[in-house]
Amino acid sequence: MKKIGAFLAAAVLAFSLHAAPAFADQPLDTIQITGTASKTVDPDMATVNFAFEKQGATLEEVRQAGAEASRKFINSMLAQGVARDDIATISYNVSPRYEYPKNGGQKLAGYQVYGAWEVKEKNLDQLGTLIDKGLESANRLNGVRFGLQHEDLIKRQLFGQAVENARYTAQAVANAGGRGLGVLRQASIPSSSVVAAQPVLLARMNKMEMADSAAASTQLAPKALTVTVQVDTLFALTLE
Repeated sequence: MKKIGAFLAAAVLAFSLHAAPAFADQPLDTIQITGTASKTVDPDMATVNFAFEKQGATLEEVRQAGAEASRKFINSMLAQGVARDDIATISYNVSPRYEYPKNGGQKLAGYQVYGAWEVKEKNLDQLGTLIDKGLESANRLNGVRFGLQHEDLIKRQLFGQAVENARYTAQAVANAGGRGLGVLRQASIPSSSVVAAQPVLLARMNKMEMADSAAASTQLAPKALTVTVQVDTLFALTLE
């Protein structure tokens, strides 16, 4: 009887050891998918980079020239309706100028001042006029960059679409493998971008009979912007 009892006890123990995994938590399988979403929109603002350079014989002369050029430039932008917060100095420096005679060495030839300004224009219908007026006090146009006033809002909307696109793909892969799709376990944002071609600088030419009385005005042809976001997702897989 003791042998039979010991045998039954061993059988029950063996059954318990084999059956235990069926009641334990199942392993958490996952699937990783990168979701992408894009939207093409027309730009509604532009950032214009102006610059000026002045030269003079003395340091005080170029300092005054730089101060006067800055004053005129800011006033011209304010007169075009640009908010003061949308006008920013991005570079300003004063440096000596040297000449290099043929016999060697260097000789102080005077001084120069360089200033660069960044202006945000939120009314693209006024962009050409803004550039023309800006170049009356600045003597360089270093570039024009088109953008979106509410870029962050558009990206937030796209993040939701990107996650849904990832979920759709993950669901199809899971079903093909005989599994179900569970909850979103993790998500991260590796990148986002706003891509557009370089704007083309055009001149609106007046009619031939008006050429003597009016100069051509600046006109730009912006390209549409494509906003793209990516979201890396990790979904749980379930047993069907």
